Amino acid sequence: MSSKGDQTYSHAGYVRLMIRRTQILLKMLQNNIEIFLFEVDCLWIKNPVPILASNTGFDILVNPVSNRPGIVAGGFIYMFPTRATKYLWNELNNKLTKLEQRIRNLPPGRGISEGENDQIYLSDLVKRRVDGLKCKTLPLTEFSDGKWYSFPNKTRTASDPYVVNNNWVNGNQNKISRAKAWGHWFIRKDNSCDTEKVKEIVKL
Repeated sequence: MSSKGDQTYSHAGYVRLMIRRTQILLKMLQNNIEIFLFEVDCLWIKNPVPILASNTGFDILVNPVSNRPGIVAGGFIYMFPTRATKYLWNELNNKLTKLEQRIRNLPPGRGISEGENDQIYLSDLVKRRVDGLKCKTLPLTEFSDGKWYSFPNKTRTASDPYVVNNNWVNGNQNKISRAKAWGHWFIRKDNSCDTEKVKEIVKL
């Protein structure tokens, strides 16, 4: 891959990264590895792994996207390596392989239609329940996305999320700025961790 540095959502460089991620995850599923896929722009308040892993009887656990009915988040998924999950991910990989061929000559900074990405393809496959897929949708009250930051204070305080995904904003610097404004940035200027600030947020 020729892409270097920050990549912007829905641009060719970003889409190529998502394609590589999908290929790696497919190999892991084929080797019967249970996967918790998340992205690093999350605020972790409580440990969600025990409750996610306990959802036996499902192939995949997905997070919805606020204000976008039928769309699941491409970067917050818990996957059990079942036959249906492997089928789903192989179909997703096939779609992205075709997309990669179509954008192979585009520079990393070129914008791509938001209708052409891993999240849209995944959402369609999940909606169709391919290969009899058994899917559980996680509640946004417990696994919130970036719209949480724009909720009225009363709504926010009434929720008790495990995780808040810092999305619905483009660009790494914008994500960092929002995290800092909310006291959700824990790195000091000397790159050490502000453990006192962590203790104010994290529920052990």
